[in-house]
Amino acid sequence: VLTLGLLNVFFQNETFFRLEGTILSVLLAVFVGLTLFGKDPLFSDFVRFPKNISNEIEIRYLRIWTAIWSVHFFLKGILYTWYAFQVPIEQFLLVRMIFGNALIILLIVIEKVTRRRALAFLNFNL
Repeated sequence: VLTLGLLNVFFQNETFFRLEGTILSVLLAVFVGLTLFGKDPLFSDFVRFPKNISNEIEIRYLRIWTAIWSVHFFLKGILYTWYAFQVPIEQFLLVRMIFGNALIILLIVIEKVTRRRALAFLNFNL
């Protein structure tokens, strides 16, 4: 974020400033997505599971949610790119701030609310 802020100051270009959200979202999508190919998905440090859930089910569940988050960031980057040039920059930044934060909160709530049912489904289909 600091690097992008410095680049904004250096270029002093509104176009670059409008694309900052896109750049961050796509970088996050790639970073989060790459953890799908490692031993543990990125979110393994953030989610606590009941003691009776096997490690294999935990990893499958975390890989699904890691993929969801990666797609979320990528699609948000595409949406930011389109919307950035549709409205004045002040409106774009306000909508980006509200929309981006609301979507993150929504995904966290959905994960938390559906976790028990999803784990039971994965356990049944193993």
